[in-house]
Amino acid sequence: MSDEPEDSKADSEISLNGEGLLGRLGVAPVSLTSELPRKFYEAAIVPIRSLRRQRILINRPRRIEEMLASRAAEFARPKELPKDMFELFGRNIFEAGPEQYARIRPLVEIAYGPDRMKRYLPRVLEAGSEAVSRLTATSGPQDIWPEIYRLSADINLRMILSLTVDQPEGKYFAEKIPEVAARFARTGMASEFGGKGPKAKGSDGTVLAAALDRHLQARVPGIAEFKGPQDVATDLMLVQHPDTWERLDANFVRHQIAALLVHGTEAIASALAWALWFTAATDGLGERAQAEAAAACSGPQGLDFMALARLRLLPAILSETLRLAPPVPIFARRPRQVEQVRDIAVRESGFLFISPWHLGRHQEFWDEPERFDPERWLQGGKGTEPGFHNIPFSAGKRRCPAAGMVRLDVLALLTLILGHCRISPAPDAAPEPQPGVALGGRGLSLTVGKP
Repeated sequence: MSDEPEDSKADSEISLNGEGLLGRLGVAPVSLTSELPRKFYEAAIVPIRSLRRQRILINRPRRIEEMLASRAAEFARPKELPKDMFELFGRNIFEAGPEQYARIRPLVEIAYGPDRMKRYLPRVLEAGSEAVSRLTATSGPQDIWPEIYRLSADINLRMILSLTVDQPEGKYFAEKIPEVAARFARTGMASEFGGKGPKAKGSDGTVLAAALDRHLQARVPGIAEFKGPQDVATDLMLVQHPDTWERLDANFVRHQIAALLVHGTEAIASALAWALWFTAATDGLGERAQAEAAAACSGPQGLDFMALARLRLLPAILSETLRLAPPVPIFARRPRQVEQVRDIAVRESGFLFISPWHLGRHQEFWDEPERFDPERWLQGGKGTEPGFHNIPFSAGKRRCPAAGMVRLDVLALLTLILGHCRISPAPDAAPEPQPGVALGGRGLSLTVGKP
């Protein structure tokens, strides 16, 4: 990796010997998000000494740029999925090797173009309106996570498979998504973070894989007659490479749809739930956000693309949420050959961690980094410029291809909910981040009422 003058002083190591704060890293990487030594928010790198593997947390944007962009092919994603998870997710775009990734990325991006976002917005808003009715039907404090997760699954099913959670097939998928996510979080993350972890719980991935196969096969005759549903699944089945006219094979389509259903549901639920919490819990912010949202929802055309484009405060709230509660708080890369990091020769079996959670709290990149302050984004404050210090959806060649759609979905739902609800934190609420495919939350207790 490139030398950086500011890295010249040595950062002291954290010695774990396989135990203690990071001893559970292989299973629950979000344990890094609480009770951390201050150095994690100050250091350029943090070597983590363990009996089992080399582990180094990288906090330098220039080094992260090399790992994710200019030298991305020299660093591998470390996941080795169990057989049932591989049957479900296979080599989707999130797991593909460098050559396959370069070939299929343009095809997957077509399915997430701006024209597709316009197509799906009415589906998102319809699901959001139904969720508003359910949220406001409960009097008193409620844990919003279950309802927000259901909403996230609902909009994903509507966009990807033209199903809703109230239809029998959609209900089946909606029930399987969190079960598969729980198993993936145990097995997939244990592999990525270098540990075996406890016995994995959750649904066998082959069950969901078989159900997706049946669904996709059932729509083939309609697609052949140009009568297929307009959704992400159909787009992926029909899309052709603009240069080679290559199409995605059937296995990859199923793998990609499975990844979008599980990862997408978790990511949208994470960002939306935490955005609602931060908005309600920050003094003086809730009323301002609700006023902007109500104005957007009550315009002559309702909540459409133009109304979303005119928003100022709500996009800033979302950006600040993604800084402090990124959907994927930490991920790892392994060097394909021995990599020198300062005076440490990191072997191929070692782990280099990149943590959007820590980058978002690093004292060098942000003013008052632990304060939730959307105004920093409106005023061009320190850290708000683009860069590898702020990567809630990863960055470079491996940036999530659905990041734009996730942001749009969350912004639309945040606006819709705040435009039709009045929210406040429960008096005894004590939210805690929870590990998963994306950053979950426990104790996200709000009182939700009508304006």
